[in-house]
Amino acid sequence: MLRRISKTVNGTTTKYCYDGDQVICEYNSDSTLRKKYLYGAGIDEVVRMSHVWLTADINGDGIVDIYDLRAMAEVWLLKSTDAGFDPSADLNYDDKIDNADSDVLATNWLAESEIAKRADWLRREFLTGAAITVIVGLLILLTSPKRSDNSRAFGFIG
Repeated sequence: MLRRISKTVNGTTTKYCYDGDQVICEYNSDSTLRKKYLYGAGIDEVVRMSHVWLTADINGDGIVDIYDLRAMAEVWLLKSTDAGFDPSADLNYDDKIDNADSDVLATNWLAESEIAKRADWLRREFLTGAAITVIVGLLILLTSPKRSDNSRAFGFIG
């Protein structure tokens, strides 16, 4: 039986692990676990697909910070089929850079920062996913002056 053991798209390699005929895990090129699958009774009945700890260290320097936000701003709203798409900024692996990715970036940034550690109760009480997306969106607008179409993406008319 022939099985796909890996695929490479835009320079990003995904490796597959099987249990019988079913893919149960996906790994990146560094052999880091990225996705796990849970199956129902049927051979192709995926009950749940879960991402394993999404990291937002887009530039690969070991910390999540303003430089990762800047890297995301450079490719904001691009799809995997667009020139300049950076798969490392696609934090939820859906082949586009959007609010879902900025949510992952903001969550990771807050989790790694001293501010979040000192004011954890504030984050739990007041920073909802929507609030984080708005904050990150505004930061993207402020840090990415070369992308003139960003303001339209957030509904601002300029």
